[in-house]
Amino acid sequence: MNSLENKQYNFEESEKEIKIKLNNINIFAFKDLILPEKEIDSAEKIENLYNIQEDLIKEINNLKLENENLKKEIESIKNINKNELNGVNNNELIDVKLINGASNYGSGFRDFKVYKIKNNNIVKLSGLINCTFGKNICNLPENCRPKGTLIFICMSDNNSPKRVDVYANGNVYPYGSGSGWLSLDNISFIAEI
Repeated sequence: MNSLENKQYNFEESEKEIKIKLNNINIFAFKDLILPEKEIDSAEKIENLYNIQEDLIKEINNLKLENENLKKEIESIKNINKNELNGVNNNELIDVKLINGASNYGSGFRDFKVYKIKNNNIVKLSGLINCTFGKNICNLPENCRPKGTLIFICMSDNNSPKRVDVYANGNVYPYGSGSGWLSLDNISFIAEI
């Protein structure tokens, strides 16, 4: 349960408690009018109870308004998250070229692409490429670079994992020797510019 949903739950619980108090006031008011324990003017007692009841009703109405606003905020956040997941007007395709002989694998597999999610500066590499291990495969533009070196594990030919570093200077470097295919779908990070 996230914090907004927790607040909504707390508002709903508070509203229930206030309704119980209102009900108790009505019960005690009736009981006190029939069986008064003290010598208090009945009109004064009723007026006090009505004032308390009005205050509790105002509190309920305020809680209802806050609860409705919370529901709207939660729905808005859910819609933003759905849009981010679906990529609705949120992903910017970044023009990055493969270098040092790296190329798209082809054969129906996704081509190499670099995306940046606009709202939160997340950079995502994707695609399956052929490359020479031990050589940079691309250089990311300045607005798509991490603050420091990041290490990723990506699948490569024969389903063996390969270390791929993304450097602060934008170089994307798969460690190893020889050549083969490399999946970049595991690489995503926050660009700290």
